[in-house]
Amino acid sequence: MIHRIDGSMLKEIVLSAAAAIERDKQHINDLNVFPVPDGDTGTNMSLTLGAAANTIANLPYLSVGKMADAMAGALLRGARGNSGVITSLLGRGFARAIRDFDDMDGADLASAMKMSTETAYSAVMKPSEGTILTVSRVAAAKAEEAAASLFGGGGDDSSVPTETIGRDELGSTFIDVMAGHGLLKSKGEARRLIEQGGLYVNDQAVSELYEVLDESKFDDGELLLRMGKKRYVKLILVD
Repeated sequence: MIHRIDGSMLKEIVLSAAAAIERDKQHINDLNVFPVPDGDTGTNMSLTLGAAANTIANLPYLSVGKMADAMAGALLRGARGNSGVITSLLGRGFARAIRDFDDMDGADLASAMKMSTETAYSAVMKPSEGTILTVSRVAAAKAEEAAASLFGGGGDDSSVPTETIGRDELGSTFIDVMAGHGLLKSKGEARRLIEQGGLYVNDQAVSELYEVLDESKFDDGELLLRMGKKRYVKLILVD
């Protein structure tokens, strides 16, 4: 289960995106009939993202902020056509949002996506909906909704990471559960989290160091675990 995105993971995301656009560029070209039916949006996006992928592919390990900076610079230098320029603007806003980060979580990602969209919209004199701008705006809104469900107490929680818990684990301490499922690196880290008041079960702080996981804490077989300020995992009870 992935809980945080570091520089290496961001690199893989960009490489995968570039490969996907390259594979489907003709389909995107065929779809491109608005606002101008120029038929080369897919090609231009592929060339632009390809430039970024080529630049960062062989970079050594960097923080997620530095990797994003390298990506954004390459997108700008390699931008082709209007769609490529807008893609580079999205990259610039994204990189600006996480410039000083070593890694990021889902809430950070949502904030970066929002800034990337705002940067692109603000740079286009007459933004047209139904374009790559709309796609970026809708994607950012979905990311914000997912983050709000975790960090604001509302919304759709369907995108919350999940971890299955067997009935044979009922009665185990939360320390054992978190360490055993790799949610935290060690039992020592789990103990410190509880001692510092950073563990919440269904929005209730866990105060007992060796509190156990029992079935009464589950609601319809689900339990929401918060570790620290912004990291959530939904535990699913299975037979």
